[in-house]
Amino acid sequence: MTCGILNLSDCIIQRFTDFLLSLVNAPLLPLLDALKTFVTQPANVAAFSSLWGVMIAVLSTFYGLFMLFAGFNLIISGHSLERRESAKEWLQNTILMILCVQASFLIYSLLAELAAGITSGVVNMIDPAFFLITLDNPVNVALEITLGMAYVAVLLLTIIVFSINYLLASIGVLFFPFGLFLYFIPPLRAVGRFIINFLTFILFLPFFAS
Repeated sequence: MTCGILNLSDCIIQRFTDFLLSLVNAPLLPLLDALKTFVTQPANVAAFSSLWGVMIAVLSTFYGLFMLFAGFNLIISGHSLERRESAKEWLQNTILMILCVQASFLIYSLLAELAAGITSGVVNMIDPAFFLITLDNPVNVALEITLGMAYVAVLLLTIIVFSINYLLASIGVLFFPFGLFLYFIPPLRAVGRFIINFLTFILFLPFFAS
């Protein structure tokens, strides 16, 4: 509203109303900013890069055993076509396992960036005033005052949930290589698929919520 002599009274009322709204919404702004941070920021996988290196070192000790196992089966398979195909599959899975596990940090980081990017795009489409208390009409004001404490409680609970989700998403980089490792072992493929799907769900949960 442009203030002038002709609408001075309306302008004063509007400024006073805006001041009251700023006071009422002041406690909500830090909560909303914290929630937006946990929802839109990519998982902090860099903090766990050294531990990821330790995990990879542990898993890499099995590469040679799998290669020996596949080679041994290929040698003793003789004329058995089924055993030769099984040995070739083990060898192929081992090679793919090595490539994927060694690149797991990069793959997980890209997934985290993708999830945060599309979530941020959705959140930025929402009007910032949507989550604030407004004075549109008397009925709206009465409802907002009545449900104000409940709204703050919901915000706090949501922040706690998404802070835990953010922590799990960041720690997930340590378990992602295990999921890939188990996925390429046929008897344990279901376990590996479960770990990969669970971590992917954790990464994209803010997007679904937004």
